[in-house]
Amino acid sequence: MEILIHNQTVRVISELGEGMYRIVLNEKADGLIAVVRIDQVEGGPFEEDARPRQVATRNGKARNTGQIRWLKQNVLDALGDKGLLHAIEVGRQNFRESEKAKSIFERRKAVMAEFLNFDSLRNSILQSRTGSIGPLVEATAEKYGVSKYFVYNCWSMLCRLGFLEDSLRARYDRCGAPGVTRDCDPGGRKKPGRRTNRQRMSADTGEPVEDGTPAMSSKWRQVIVIADRNIPSPKPRWKRRYAKIMESFVKHFQQENGEKKPQPLEHGLYPNEQQVRRVLDIEIPSMQQILELTTKGHFAGHKRSMTGKAWEHSPGPGHTLAIDSTKWDIYLRSSVNRAWPIGRPIVYIIVCVWSTAIVGFYLCLRGPNWDMAKIALYNTVIGTELYQSLWGFQPMQSLYPAPSLPAVLLCDRGEYLAERAKETLLDLVDRQSFTPPYRGDLKGNVEVINRIGKDHQNWIPGAIDARKKELELRKFDASSGIFTVPEYVQVLSNIFSEYNLTADRSNRLTTGMIADGVRPTPAGLWRWGHEVGIGFQRHMSDDDLIQKLLCQSQAKVTRSGIIFNKMAYESDVINAEQWTGLARNFGSWEVPCHHYPGSVSRIWIPNEVSGTGRLELKLTDTATATDTQTFEEVIDAFAFNDLDKSEKRHETFNQEMEFHHKNEALVAKAKAKTKQAVKDASGPKPSIPEARDMESKVAEPSVVQPAAGRSARDVDELEDDDYSYSSMMAAVLNAQRNT
Repeated sequence: MEILIHNQTVRVISELGEGMYRIVLNEKADGLIAVVRIDQVEGGPFEEDARPRQVATRNGKARNTGQIRWLKQNVLDALGDKGLLHAIEVGRQNFRESEKAKSIFERRKAVMAEFLNFDSLRNSILQSRTGSIGPLVEATAEKYGVSKYFVYNCWSMLCRLGFLEDSLRARYDRCGAPGVTRDCDPGGRKKPGRRTNRQRMSADTGEPVEDGTPAMSSKWRQVIVIADRNIPSPKPRWKRRYAKIMESFVKHFQQENGEKKPQPLEHGLYPNEQQVRRVLDIEIPSMQQILELTTKGHFAGHKRSMTGKAWEHSPGPGHTLAIDSTKWDIYLRSSVNRAWPIGRPIVYIIVCVWSTAIVGFYLCLRGPNWDMAKIALYNTVIGTELYQSLWGFQPMQSLYPAPSLPAVLLCDRGEYLAERAKETLLDLVDRQSFTPPYRGDLKGNVEVINRIGKDHQNWIPGAIDARKKELELRKFDASSGIFTVPEYVQVLSNIFSEYNLTADRSNRLTTGMIADGVRPTPAGLWRWGHEVGIGFQRHMSDDDLIQKLLCQSQAKVTRSGIIFNKMAYESDVINAEQWTGLARNFGSWEVPCHHYPGSVSRIWIPNEVSGTGRLELKLTDTATATDTQTFEEVIDAFAFNDLDKSEKRHETFNQEMEFHHKNEALVAKAKAKTKQAVKDASGPKPSIPEARDMESKVAEPSVVQPAAGRSARDVDELEDDDYSYSSMMAAVLNAQRNT
């Protein structure tokens, strides 16, 4: 038969029994085959007079086997023809190998080298008078300085497992390895390990005693496992967990005031902490232990096995975008007044799931909410010219072609519950995708980008690393910030462009990508995907983007211009249509408008002149803010100005009252003088024109001659005083005539 070759394992089924054999030699010239019995019972169909004996020893270890038997080939061929002999395979069990086991394995390979060499093994067996391996065993033992038992033991392993080197590996994992139970039930095995000093001393006196905690029994093991299962997850700290388990070992209670009070446990009738911990480590799988120590949500987000890649279900670049917001770890300053710290900003990041490229972001001072998320989407699709006009710098375009709105937008659960988000997404994207609550790990790339961005800014003054708990309990100095919002937006633009052009994505390259010379970066993957036709792009008009994504509010048309948030806006079209004139003559009215929160430089209103599209209104030169400021900062400035409004009004009122009192005093004084003058007046009174003419003549300048006792200098001073008074009165009278 062809199966009767060296190292082949066969099974024989006959009237006398069955057995498994390994073929050692097949000497066709002599018609004999050397085999070794490898199953558990010696004796069999070819040894009717042999006494059966178990191969396993008392401790479960297999006895050595390997006695060579010479069988006739025609007998085996006949069994094969009758279907009583067929080939089988005996597999080896997988196991973990320790360092000590590896050294033993190397030693065994060196000793058994002649047995693994077929020519050496064959020559030795054939040259032996008994047709056995005895001479080769003696020579090997003498050559390597080992015992014959060592050689026979290794030969037995080769016979049972196959004539290969791996058959000689040491199975230390079956020798009391961690995780193997060794229960010591009553009447069974004794407690392993070294005896205590008290036991040793008592044994010397002839009175052996049991000391310490008894060994673990199967009953104790069962009680511990059941008691631990009754403790709800997440499990408490070990001390409390051990105490809860020990409640199951309390056997005695005492009735006190109608309540059963547990009595103290007796020494030796309960397991110690080390024993309980070992039982739980053995009975509970490792991953189950981790799950029991935390919540299901935390386990699913931080401890579970990896289930795949984030980009598996995304067909190409631009198809699926993930959006996420976080409070950025940096302090900023106000562009209204750099002396004002404004705290930490909120940053929205949008990432392409397939290429891991950052396609857009938005920095704001309020949120997170859907209104700000829409602005991040708007930033993704607007051109560089408008972006430069809004933020005051030229951004670097690192992605070609430019991103557009996706087919799928991956959001958080908050967007799932937002009605406005549903309305917007239904109009802008084909499908919405949301992550479960508290499962940010399912968004993958966008969460990692937040960490990468924060790591790139640690050198910037005002930046913090909130993950380092040792930094004075996370207390940071808000006054250390140096950047304003527009300045930091430019910093983030540089950081994200650097990431798109330099991040290593070599693990994403397939053989086809390598052949096409794809640059292993997010920008390289993005470009290649669009070039080969798997990228996703869609067009949407500017009017639709403004209407669906920008913040909506109401502006007011007044005689002073289009007013929005206390700021005036204008455009050539409105000036030509004389909207301010209409408001002045017929009253003001409101118009719907859309604005970009990151810049007060412009707003958009419906174009009522042409009836289609939208008008872009720019901030007037006389407005109360500048183009570089955000709406949040302007609103904060106005709010800051109103903080001491009552104090300012109080000061103004006090000044008004001061002048009021002065005027009241002048009125009272003038009344008294007038009353006295009227009382003292006698003779005829001139008419009002005559009195006015006389008053005018008094106000005219006259030359004053120096009187006796006056110097020329005194006269000059007097003339100057009279002239000043006359000039003043003349001016007052002329003003009255002209009114």
